[in-house]
Amino acid sequence: AKLADFGVSAQLDNTLSKRQTIIGTPFWMAPEVIQQAKYDYKADIWSLGITAIELAEGKHPYESHSIMRIMKRISTEAPPSLSSSRWSADFVDFAASA
Repeated sequence: AKLADFGVSAQLDNTLSKRQTIIGTPFWMAPEVIQQAKYDYKADIWSLGITAIELAEGKHPYESHSIMRIMKRISTEAPPSLSSSRWSADFVDFAASA
């Protein structure tokens, strides 16, 4: 399966490139994006981890919260993790590493 969303995208010309824009749905935004700090490819890896958790559990980790509460939690709390122990150690490690 391939997942992609290029509704808003930009090309980083090298691995040291940084962006400082905030566009999109906060559900999948990395903390540095929400805080409007400079960010790089690691923000996309954060989004991949959240997407993996959502695909596994069938819902977003913060789906019952308002957008403002989600943004606060992402900015200040530890990253969400898989809530079930039914996942393989490799998958849990993948989601936690993203």
